[in-house]
Amino acid sequence: MSTLWAVITAELDDNSFCGDLPDPGIGADMPGETFADWLTGHVDVMRGVDDLWPRHDELDEHSLYVWCANAEDDAETLIAMLGILLLVYRRLGTPGRQADLGDDAELLTEGGGQRVGMSRFYGLLRKRLMANQTIAELLQWIIIDFVIVQHERVATAKLPSSGDTFRFRRVGDALRFFPADAPVGFNDSRFSALSTIAHELGLVSSLSLPRRELTAAGSALLANGDLPAGAVQKAAARFHRENAG
Repeated sequence: MSTLWAVITAELDDNSFCGDLPDPGIGADMPGETFADWLTGHVDVMRGVDDLWPRHDELDEHSLYVWCANAEDDAETLIAMLGILLLVYRRLGTPGRQADLGDDAELLTEGGGQRVGMSRFYGLLRKRLMANQTIAELLQWIIIDFVIVQHERVATAKLPSSGDTFRFRRVGDALRFFPADAPVGFNDSRFSALSTIAHELGLVSSLSLPRRELTAAGSALLANGDLPAGAVQKAAARFHRENAG
């Protein structure tokens, strides 16, 4: 593990994350709060949750996600993933922004004792940012507590009914890996559930079809950030008719 952190630190100090943008000195020792300030100096995160969020072609969450969606794991990937977390934190995770969410803030508390909810995670992150932890320190914390420990917890809970699902285990100061597939991608159960909801709300044609298209209501939601009047009632009426039949 100590060798892993040394490699990560060296890679962070030799990154090319900024591309054509002026480099503010992003590296292992940059404070996470300073990195967040630099990101939000380029990406507008002050819009409300129901407002249209303006794009930034290089640094907003979608751009950083696309950056990470490849087979190459490097320092830039680590910085981009941390950047996504920091941008969402500034949009939704600070105490002031959570207060602005009203009743919707309950969504961020979901998880309980089984999963780490967003509110809990961002509370822990806030303390570390206030302690002026560096990019390297934040990444080490995330990798240990939310990758390694979470995997061990979930895999242990599946024993013995689901068999051995460990991809790695900690052995002293080392990680022992096992020859088991560990693809990274959409969580199928959640993606299926959410896509079904979007379809049943009348926002999009079925995502199981080769070609998916937005409906008029879905296009209005995308363009305006809100549904046209009566769209949900119209979608629900179809199920009321089916139940009545």
